[in-house]
Amino acid sequence: MGEISQPFKSVYGWHVIKLLDKRIADRTEDVAKNRAYSMLFRRKFNDEAQTWLQELRAAAYVENINEQSDER
Repeated sequence: MGEISQPFKSVYGWHVIKLLDKRIADRTEDVAKNRAYSMLFRRKFNDEAQTWLQELRAAAYVENINEQSDER
């Protein structure tokens, strides 16, 4: 730790990196689980939102009164 890299250039300019800490645990599985959960949540949310909108439309009551029929 505390190692400092040689200066290097990228498209964003010049950089020097200092190693502050090392991660001991492998978090790859956690990241994959979180990504899968997010995908399922978004899919389920969209499905539920569509179902809710369909229920709202089905429950809506609209009465169209033609003005000419009132005059008769």
